[in-house]
Amino acid sequence: MELEKQEVSVLHTDIQYDSVVKECISRAVQIGLEELQVPQTRRPPARLTGPAAAHSAMMPENSYWPKFYKLIVTAVTELKNRFSGSVGLQALGRLERVLIDGVIDEDLLHQYEELNTDDLAMQLAMFRYTYTINKFADCVAALRTMSPDMQKMFGTVEKLVHLIVVCPCSLTEALRSFSLLRHLKTWMRSTISQESTG
Repeated sequence: MELEKQEVSVLHTDIQYDSVVKECISRAVQIGLEELQVPQTRRPPARLTGPAAAHSAMMPENSYWPKFYKLIVTAVTELKNRFSGSVGLQALGRLERVLIDGVIDEDLLHQYEELNTDDLAMQLAMFRYTYTINKFADCVAALRTMSPDMQKMFGTVEKLVHLIVVCPCSLTEALRSFSLLRHLKTWMRSTISQESTG
C-alpha cells in the first residue's frame, strides 16, 4: 500500500502534469477527438466578487491543473484512510512483515492452524539466506523460479505466501452478494401476483 501511495505521490509535480497533458493531447489526436479547450466557466454573482473580474484560465492546461492536483491529493488521502483503518489489512500487513523480515509473530500465526511456527522460523531463515527479499513480490518470484523439489523444502513459506495472496482483506464481496439477494427477493415479491401463486 505504501508503494501505491508513493507512486501516486510522484505525480504531484509540474513536470508530471505537463507530461500527462502532452500524452492526453497526442492520444486525442491519434483517435480523432477535438483538441482540449478551456471549459466554459460560469460567472459568480456580483455580490460575491464585487467589482473585480472573475478569474478564468486562458489555456486548457491551466484550467485542468487544479483538478489534476486535487485528484492526486484525494487519491493519496483515500488510500491512507481506506487501508490504515482496516483490521484485515493490518493483519495481512503483519503476515507480510513476517515473510519479509523473518521475525515470527507468535500471536498472529497461532490464528492460522496450517502454519507451524517452528517450521516457518527454520524455513524463513533458510529462505532469507538463499534469496534476497525486500518486498512480497521478491518472495513470489523466488518461489516461482524454484524447482518442485526445492519448493517442498520451503512448504510452510509457500503456505504463508498462499495465505497472504488468497486471504480476503474485507467482507465487500460477501456483503455485495447479500445486497444483491435482498434486491432480488424484493423484486420477486413485487412481481408475484395472486394469479401466479394460485
